[in-house]
Amino acid sequence: MKLGLEAYKSRFSFRSPQTVVLVFFLGLFVITNLPASDWVSNITGHYLPIHVLLEFMGILVSFAVFTVGWATYQNVRSTDILVLSICCFIVGWLDLGHTLSFTGMPDFVTPSGPDKAICFWLSSRVTSAVGFLFVAISNPRESKIHAVRTPLMIFAVLWTALWYYLILFEPERLPRMFIPGQGLTPLKVFLEWSTVMISLVAGALFFRRGVRRDVLSFHWMGCACLLFAMSGFFFTMYRDFDDLYNFSGHVYKAVAFLFVYRAVFVECISTPYLEARRLAVEASQASISKSRFLANVSHEFRTPLGVISGFSDLLLQSKSLDGENRQWAETISRNSAQLRVLIDDLLDLAKAENERVSIELSDFSAVEVVEDVINSLKLQAERKGVKLIFHSEILRAHAIRSDRVRFRQVLLNVVGNALKFTSKGEVRVTMSRPGGDVIQVEIQDSGIGISAQEAERLFRPFAQADDPSKRRFGGTGLGLALSKKLSLLLGGDLVLMWSEPGQGSLFRLTVLDQKNVSVKERREVSSTPALKGGVDLTGVQILAAEDSHDNQSLLALYLKPTNATLTFANNGAEAVKTAQRGHFDLILMDIQMPEMDGFEAVQKLRQENWKGPILALTAHAHQPERERALQGGFDGYLVKPLSREMLWGALKNALNESGRLPKS
Repeated sequence: MKLGLEAYKSRFSFRSPQTVVLVFFLGLFVITNLPASDWVSNITGHYLPIHVLLEFMGILVSFAVFTVGWATYQNVRSTDILVLSICCFIVGWLDLGHTLSFTGMPDFVTPSGPDKAICFWLSSRVTSAVGFLFVAISNPRESKIHAVRTPLMIFAVLWTALWYYLILFEPERLPRMFIPGQGLTPLKVFLEWSTVMISLVAGALFFRRGVRRDVLSFHWMGCACLLFAMSGFFFTMYRDFDDLYNFSGHVYKAVAFLFVYRAVFVECISTPYLEARRLAVEASQASISKSRFLANVSHEFRTPLGVISGFSDLLLQSKSLDGENRQWAETISRNSAQLRVLIDDLLDLAKAENERVSIELSDFSAVEVVEDVINSLKLQAERKGVKLIFHSEILRAHAIRSDRVRFRQVLLNVVGNALKFTSKGEVRVTMSRPGGDVIQVEIQDSGIGISAQEAERLFRPFAQADDPSKRRFGGTGLGLALSKKLSLLLGGDLVLMWSEPGQGSLFRLTVLDQKNVSVKERREVSSTPALKGGVDLTGVQILAAEDSHDNQSLLALYLKPTNATLTFANNGAEAVKTAQRGHFDLILMDIQMPEMDGFEAVQKLRQENWKGPILALTAHAHQPERERALQGGFDGYLVKPLSREMLWGALKNALNESGRLPKS
């Protein structure tokens, strides 16, 4: 009951179409109880411009309805709007003929007069009433038939031209509609009443459809039909062209056309806009949820992955490991590294789609980066018997300004992809500077190639060549999609220049040398070069807040060669208490811990004036977490899994910057 009352209030609110119709309906009773000579009578000199103004208002609205309905036909739900807009197109032209033929207007082709004007008028009224009734009766057709647009438009032009021809050039074929001194003929009154009845039926059907389907445009159309019926009622009562009833009928008709426009506007513009806005909000919320999901999944994956990678690397460094045991350890290490690359690609792709990838500029040698990529893939190429060739037209000492990490990431993906799909022949990498500030790298291979159909979806996420190649070569199809997005963020692009099945492919990577862009400060300790030879940290006291016992064991093994003294805390609260009791030179702090997380622990330590360096050692690799940590009191950010060499380098830099590194 309460729900029904709320629906009733919404339909009859101050701005609802039903309220406006109710006001005009009450006005109908007031006007019909006034003498026809009152208010408007005997103002012939002023009635003509008023009539022209009201008619042109209806004409303009009719053409506006046609324009909106015709232009937005692709966006609406059914063909009803097309029929309605074509109907308004005809009505607009017929009303224009009526206005130009009205008594007192200059001759329009033939002498203007009451019969001529009324014939145009009635042809317009009958067309609109029948058209609205057709739309009200017909069921909405969800599948729009575009082929009907041209036949309907041809019909509209021919129908309009027929009436213009009959009224202008064959008036004797048409019956009398008005007799001076006597008023309207019975035929004219009959036709007006016919349009009134048709409009009432159409209005009732529109209201019925609106209630059943709760489509607001049907309510507006129903109210428009009721107003047309009221205007037709006035047009059955007037005796002179300048009396109150004729004037009131024109006012009601103009308002009715505004309702029709409102209905079309709601259906064609307002509803699609609100729907698009709703979908945009949902997409934004889904994107945020996806980012949070990826961040959480990344953390959960990286924590055990760091342990697997760390212990497998330690196994490989053991001299007692040989034979099959070493092969098994290498397999574990290789696959864990591959899994880490996959996780990084997923995160980077999600960030690139949301345009949240941080581009950090620095000066570096592009040739050295390409050579580094070539060297990292050379062993894989030798195993396959594929030649990996690099030629550069740029000097090795020439520096460019871009993001070194992202540039290397794109090259590694594209060159590695070319090598993966090449079983014989060569992969040739050519670097040049075609002009301006653009660096160009072409990667040509003699591999399986790509068909034109496959090339269309090549840069889409999770897309690969075809099913046989997917089964044969494996992979997720993320590499090229991510590389495309990263190359665009670097001011260039990645495009497939040509490819032939069985002949190979040629990719072109372009990167902008951003010399005129200021370099962004880089605080991340994770960018510290690895120390291959180790570091002596004798006498250094390190506190590690880590809730995973496996990670504690791994950290202990990593730091054992440095001779540093390592103390563990199982959560943030314990880390704060331990730091207060002892003297530590550096703290390694996990972020996601029970009882008290890393952010809260760092905040408490900084409030208690703990001045030493605090490095985040976490499995969260999302950029927002990184920025939040650096702004919340951390001095560096290390992402698991982390090699011991990278950890040594980070510790040395942090202790050196804080003045706590022991002098050797």
